[in-house]
Amino acid sequence: MIKETIFSCIPIKIASVVATAHDRREYLKRAVDSVLCQTLPRDRYEVVVSKNFQTEFDAQWLSEGVKILSFQGSRWGEQVAHALRYCRGEVVCFLDDDDLFMPHKLKIVAKEFTENPRLAFMHHLQEAMDRSGRPLNAVPFGVNPKGRVSVSGGNHDHHLPVLLDPFYFGNASSICVRRSLAYGYLEVLRDLNSPSDEFWVVASLNSGLPMLFTSERLTRYRVHPSSSNIPLSDFEEYFITLSSYFERRIRDYNLFLSMTENSRLRRAILFKRSLLSLQLCYVSDLPASQKLLYLLRYYMYLFSVNLDLGEHAREYALSPVVRSAIASLIFPKYVRKRIYNIRTNFGVR
Repeated sequence: MIKETIFSCIPIKIASVVATAHDRREYLKRAVDSVLCQTLPRDRYEVVVSKNFQTEFDAQWLSEGVKILSFQGSRWGEQVAHALRYCRGEVVCFLDDDDLFMPHKLKIVAKEFTENPRLAFMHHLQEAMDRSGRPLNAVPFGVNPKGRVSVSGGNHDHHLPVLLDPFYFGNASSICVRRSLAYGYLEVLRDLNSPSDEFWVVASLNSGLPMLFTSERLTRYRVHPSSSNIPLSDFEEYFITLSSYFERRIRDYNLFLSMTENSRLRRAILFKRSLLSLQLCYVSDLPASQKLLYLLRYYMYLFSVNLDLGEHAREYALSPVVRSAIASLIFPKYVRKRIYNIRTNFGVR
């Protein structure tokens, strides 16, 4: 019933921005303000804020036309799906509560989607900043040496590279999708346990519609301790939380399989899932027999996508992830200790 109601609503704006927050209040006002101060005329886009708490700014935001939604659930996908019900823009842009939009972002997004009416998905790069908003000399999710890449979802050669390279999907605040595409997968979206940027990539690849990836930095990504739910302060807690993270991502990839019957895309999803399983091997205390099974399954899927990987197939056969998984079979405690030391020394999660 909800799905039918949504599809009957004709878009009345060029863009909807969905800003989501769960428990964390510290950065939300700055995030929303960055959307309200766009160079795109305010009457051409709307702002939808979904959160599980009240703020002193709610009345001000309401007076500026912001839609404020109360969401008390725990699933990320369910929160986003709930917010999408209230979107009336042709394009939906996502914003995490601790990130910021560049002032000209929506103007560029509107131009791209207007000039290409079939464009289903757009992703761009980010500028990193610290907790206080000072720029950091880093590109958080990869670099595109070509500057701009247009991909056809109908070209099966693109399926695997897009799923394997974080440049194509890293950071939800850098993703925009056509609203009609999002509504086609609401049922799957509701079941996603954790933020999964790849969800929109899989949906777009399965649609066969054009996708755009650009190295323009249109979002500011905040690097700070609470930007990760994986604690570094305690050795055991770190690996318990990290193992849980990979288990959730593997479950999400199982859901991705239900989104498509395209055999080549399914092979790409299975290979990426097996790669996540290897990462689970060396951060968890799984039995050696289970780790060996994951390793064998990885090589089975690697063989199935060998032609898709082309010249990179050999790299994946003995990648650092594979070597770490093999080492964890023999020296599990040493591998975990080494990973923890690297993470704590560099502050990487």
